[in-house]
Amino acid sequence: MSEPDKNAPLPTMSQHDAQTWAQHMTEYMAQTGGLQLSPAETRANFNQCVGKHDELTTDGRFTLMYSAYADVPRDQQPAVARKIRDMLKGQEFTISSYREYVDGESEVLMYANHSKSHYLITVGRAGRNGSAERVMFAVDTPCLMPPNSSPAQSG
Repeated sequence: MSEPDKNAPLPTMSQHDAQTWAQHMTEYMAQTGGLQLSPAETRANFNQCVGKHDELTTDGRFTLMYSAYADVPRDQQPAVARKIRDMLKGQEFTISSYREYVDGESEVLMYANHSKSHYLITVGRAGRNGSAERVMFAVDTPCLMPPNSSPAQSG
């Protein structure tokens, strides 16, 4: 993935719009794999942006880590991951890491990133939910600037 220009303005998006996009993307990945997400298990974690040298600002810059889960039998997870991988490639994501098996067992893990938006996608086996095996779908955003904000000095 190419590094963003450190002098370029940050992308502008509200927290609501970022969460809506991440939710849509996780739903689209699940739908592509023929899965239904568990609405009770979605998580949206907003964090303040942290600079290269641990700088913090007070202008509202944020990142979002959004995750959702779906039940899928472990032996079906590789086929699901392949469908999602192909869809992401069609959406101009680069698959930066991909595996289906470890020691002969299904152990799906995929990382994808988008060179323009710098969004990071993670799809991976997430253990069990009772008797059901789960897959996690996650979206991480780059640092985003809320609308109507102006950059502040580090503080």
